[in-house]
Amino acid sequence: HELLSDVKKIGNISLLVKQVDIQKAQHLRELLDHLKSKLSNAVIVLATEIDSKAMLISGISKELTSTLHAGQLVQYLAEQLGGKGGGRPD
Repeated sequence: HELLSDVKKIGNISLLVKQVDIQKAQHLRELLDHLKSKLSNAVIVLATEIDSKAMLISGISKELTSTLHAGQLVQYLAEQLGGKGGGRPD
């Protein structure tokens, strides 16, 4: 996928933070799952606008879920935008 070229390495962690043009939440989840399958030691945050609202989704590869929590990350980011969020550890 073309987004893989935007991955930044921080130590041994692959970081991808990107705004994408996707209009359905399910498609955003599918893209996140695809990217997670291609990256190891990864932290991924994707943002889009659906129905005039910002939507954030984050994913953390299994190797990192003992120290990082995707739901807490997206909750923090959403709060910075005046919204709410949460979700699974991965």
